[in-house]
Amino acid sequence: LQNLAHRLGYRGWTLDYYVGRRFIAIFLAHISLFSLLYAIIDALAKIDEFVAHSDGPLGVVALIASYYFYTLPEIFCRILGPVTTMASGMFCITMIQRSNEIVPVLASGISLRRLTFPIVLGASFISLASFAVQEIWIPSQRQAIQDAKAYNPEDDIRHPVYIDSRTDIIAIPRKYHPHQQLAEGMLVQGPLFLLNVRSAQWIPDEEEWLLSGVEYQAFDEDGYVKPQRVKEAGEEDGNNTKDNDAPEFLLSRPIETVRLNEFLAEVDPGLRLIMKPHDLEDDSGTDVYSTLAELREKMETVPALSYTHLTLPTKA
Repeated sequence: LQNLAHRLGYRGWTLDYYVGRRFIAIFLAHISLFSLLYAIIDALAKIDEFVAHSDGPLGVVALIASYYFYTLPEIFCRILGPVTTMASGMFCITMIQRSNEIVPVLASGISLRRLTFPIVLGASFISLASFAVQEIWIPSQRQAIQDAKAYNPEDDIRHPVYIDSRTDIIAIPRKYHPHQQLAEGMLVQGPLFLLNVRSAQWIPDEEEWLLSGVEYQAFDEDGYVKPQRVKEAGEEDGNNTKDNDAPEFLLSRPIETVRLNEFLAEVDPGLRLIMKPHDLEDDSGTDVYSTLAELREKMETVPALSYTHLTLPTKA
């Protein structure tokens, strides 16, 4: 690489290598010490929780190792990476100054900007690495990170809310289990329909919600319930046999299982709800697990502050 740089007419390799090597060494020392210090302090603060959710000393060690294996990359992107990069750059310049090396550099005709170029370049590579971790690794390990941070698999979230401002659809589960990606007792309210769902299970391969125990109600433009025709007892495909005691219409239509967006397409062609499992989790922390594309999609669907613009039935 040095020979190639010289052939291209670049003559500052020795100085850049010297400053860059020092900066990288200081950064690695800083990030290691800061990470170790954070892990020790945080582990001491949470030691009771670690002990309560593990079996024996080896279980505690395994739980702590798993927790910080998935937590430290997140902390690196949010706090440790920027802080240690800035501190390493300042410390590198301070060491050069204390070694009385700046005066010879300036005397040789090299400016301070040129002297700090390797530090800026190294900080840029660290920023790119941080971006790659945030955009690629963390979203791909979202479920593992949440499993590591939530010690008890039985933990659930009460009454999360998801709102799609483009379609005026609101979804409110009574309880959501992040580990199982399962919502219980969910209401899906649209401008002209209401779904009362017993459970909704996320299917990762299809990126779709499988609804079970669904009751569907439809409303007209005035907000009145539109009775739904159901298959009468004894009625079969191609057969006109009927049971006169069975009602022909009900206020709600029961459905055993159905996929959410498939059913919405039947209600209104082109209607689609973009709701992912992380949308039903705590909004205070799940955005850090999302890619830029997911954040852009969420920005387009979630309204700013008010829910009053939703068109809800009032006369049902």
